[in-house]
Amino acid sequence: MNFEIKEGPNLLSIGYEPGYYSESLTIGNSPVLFLWDDCDDPGDENLVLLPVDNESKHLINNKLKGIDLDADYTDRIGDLYDILQPLLQILKNGKYHIDFSIHKIYKDSGLIAAFAEERIDNEDVEKEIRKYDDKLRQNIIYDYTFHDAYRGTHRFNKHEQPFVAWKSKEEININLIKHYEILISSGERPFAIIFTGKFLEDDDDPHEYILDGHHKLCAYKNLGIDPPCVVIKFLPEDRTEFEIDLESISRLIYPWQFNHFYENWHGKKNYFKNNPESSLKKYLKNGFVTFLYPDDRKRAEGFYINDLPDGDFKFWYENGKVSNIKSFSLGKPTGKSVYYYDESVPDVDEDYSDLRNMGYEFIYKNGDLRITKKWNREGKIESIALHEFKSIKQIPLTDQIIWEYSMESYRKILQKKEQEEKKRQLEKEARDIQLAKTRKEEILYERLKLLLILVIVVLVIVYFL
Repeated sequence: MNFEIKEGPNLLSIGYEPGYYSESLTIGNSPVLFLWDDCDDPGDENLVLLPVDNESKHLINNKLKGIDLDADYTDRIGDLYDILQPLLQILKNGKYHIDFSIHKIYKDSGLIAAFAEERIDNEDVEKEIRKYDDKLRQNIIYDYTFHDAYRGTHRFNKHEQPFVAWKSKEEININLIKHYEILISSGERPFAIIFTGKFLEDDDDPHEYILDGHHKLCAYKNLGIDPPCVVIKFLPEDRTEFEIDLESISRLIYPWQFNHFYENWHGKKNYFKNNPESSLKKYLKNGFVTFLYPDDRKRAEGFYINDLPDGDFKFWYENGKVSNIKSFSLGKPTGKSVYYYDESVPDVDEDYSDLRNMGYEFIYKNGDLRITKKWNREGKIESIALHEFKSIKQIPLTDQIIWEYSMESYRKILQKKEQEEKKRQLEKEARDIQLAKTRKEEILYERLKLLLILVIVVLVIVYFL
């Protein structure tokens, strides 16, 4: 059944933008969650539960007070629409569809929905934002790639869990789940209320969010029974009706969370074009930028032009040694990119990185990878590959090529092994000579001993004659 809200208070809405790989759910006066694509494995998502004021937290329950949520409305959609009026009237203005059906659950999945462990702490978020912004004003950026990148974030795969919960795991009452298990086992079928949307021009739809029924759905999943669900679907006629308030979101989540979203946000160029005064422009990188590990040690440095790396970039391991050096031309890799092993030549100064063992070398031309070289930790060349159009050609590694393309450290290892082998050979020859000399002396001694015995025997014989 289709319906339209014309004068709603806009207290319940979905923000969705597939081009931004993000979604939000608003209950009350502000978003209660933010969700974005992990841009890693297909289906991986990131979920953050935002702080909720007490009024917003109980808004949906208050609107459903006195409503019979145990009836079957399969063939009574009109009646369903009427009894849910208190809830439907808080939706944002727009067109919707409401339906009642049995929802097939994933029998093999662990949970019925994506549940984050807890809500992030607003005071802690504000503290981290102040710390981040203070550095940002100096063109210094905290790089959370290896530390805290997912702290406070729930990661899940959308193909494994059918729903997304706006309540956290710590807000779930185990006893209430057991209560519903008993109720459902007795034959009752209380329904859950799901909220989603659909824009006709998009292939993908927003997630299905649980508005009411977190405990019921957990009980249905535990019992292996498909739950009855009311599905409210937002049907915007224009993409702008699905607008997501990223400006507000950026002030509600941790810097590393927004950073992760921002770095994988394909729609930011168009967003800034349409919002030239956006506060998010502070994240645009321009000029010489220094990146820090969260403990303030240097991570990387280089020059940017409108978020595009340009020129030489240098990166450091946490131990302070150069990890790799890259070159870019307006975002495209160019020339040579070199990656170093972190433990090689531990006492050498970073300026003498050419003395350290490289792990990889990539050579680019016009943004395209042309040559790849790989060395082992000893500095021995292990592979040389030529990258051509839709093909990779491996260069055969002859002894001469191995000698020419291996690191100086590996050649020194070979020279040392050769010297050690020569030394062992000389020592063996010396031992053999000494052994031969000893054997000759032993033979001479045995002969002299026999001669002495013979002389004694002769003397004895002569004496008795």
